[in-house]
Amino acid sequence: MSLASRRARRALGIFTVALGCAGFAHAADWPQFQRSASHSGNNAGASALTPDNVGSLHIAWRDEFGGDASSEGGAVMAGSNLYVAGFDGRLSAFPVDGCGADTCQPLWQGAAAADITSTPAVSAGRVVVASADHFVHVFDADGCGEAQCAPLWRGQLSNASIDSSVAIAGGMIFVGDFGGRLSVFPLAGCGDAVCEPAWTAQGSPHEQMNSSPAVGGGFVFVQTTITPTFEEATGRLLAFPAAGCGAARCDAAWSADLGGPSGVTSAPIVVGDKVIVGSARRVGGPNRREHVFAFDAAGCGAAKCRPVQFFEVGPEGIVTTPAVSGSTLFVSTTRSPGAATVGVVAAFDMAHCGVRCKPSWTGVNQAGGALSPPAVVGDLVFVGKGPASVFQIDAGVYAFDARGCGQVQCAPLAFVQSSRVATYFGAPLAVAHDRVAFVSNDGTTLVSSVAIMTLP
Repeated sequence: MSLASRRARRALGIFTVALGCAGFAHAADWPQFQRSASHSGNNAGASALTPDNVGSLHIAWRDEFGGDASSEGGAVMAGSNLYVAGFDGRLSAFPVDGCGADTCQPLWQGAAAADITSTPAVSAGRVVVASADHFVHVFDADGCGEAQCAPLWRGQLSNASIDSSVAIAGGMIFVGDFGGRLSVFPLAGCGDAVCEPAWTAQGSPHEQMNSSPAVGGGFVFVQTTITPTFEEATGRLLAFPAAGCGAARCDAAWSADLGGPSGVTSAPIVVGDKVIVGSARRVGGPNRREHVFAFDAAGCGAAKCRPVQFFEVGPEGIVTTPAVSGSTLFVSTTRSPGAATVGVVAAFDMAHCGVRCKPSWTGVNQAGGALSPPAVVGDLVFVGKGPASVFQIDAGVYAFDARGCGQVQCAPLAFVQSSRVATYFGAPLAVAHDRVAFVSNDGTTLVSSVAIMTLP
């Protein structure tokens, strides 16, 4: 991957929407990674799904978008459309309400010149996705009236975008790349077919910005991986002024050591005046027990800050983004309080558990495997998983009661299997319009699809 960089222009001053409204969406939509630019992973608008009826959840249809193309990127739902991108570099649009058949083909597709391993984002009639081809691609969310659509414009990146889902807030696009650069573009473009960033920020040598930026509290937060060697991989949290600094290149307002690299779907989340982030196990030493942290979002008055709260997930760490509902933090983790079970999701009472916080309860199953970030809907928390059954290479979605079960170990309320033989990389879920969208590859047919799960 090339490390060549391009000169950025001065900030355009188009950050016109209040950051307090960052990631605002219609109550029924899930328009970007973990629903909002703050990555809350919470959609109170999908209220028809409850603990009483979630056991009836089933696959109503599948949106097929390629062959062996699913990746770490998930689907999003906005307005009347669902959007998903694949490892084959294609962005596909489907009707949210299906096509009247068991399987649906795309309404339209757009293509990048290299793979896409992240989740699209939709805002103001535009759908945006970043690719390993060194570009952000911006399409009309309604398509072009043809089966294949060209982007309205592209944003030039300095390197491949890997696992960094774009975040859209205040009319601006935020995305990281494998060369350790954060690039920020106006969603409206620049009037040309290819646009340079309004402003950028650069990490240190050997540092990759391979997570989705989170926007909130006047800052944009980026989790990074630093790899001088594979054995020494670690990571940082970087905080930049979300409106830029008035120059083409901005420095971090503050940073923090995370003690491990980011995972395939890791990203910070902004919760009130805190930013919460988790890191994966450090392969080389030393690896520490603490891997999920809360920091004061405004910083600490110094260039490097320490956590104000720790969440116990064990030395393996996490590879996904947490989610929040009220004062409860949900973290996907394979750690279990029981000897005969494997963890799926842990719940923490942030307001009452102290500086070093232990789980209130843990949702469990019987098999280990890739996990999605949690997705919270009312009194339910969903997690995608694969493999999800003992002695099978399958994948599917678990639903747990978000209030717990009165015990330290909780069984799922429901499990919907996507395929008995599947390839699943932990792609994020989208829960909107009373539907759950789950992305995977069928291991037998190699067809990549979004399984749409609904109530009867």
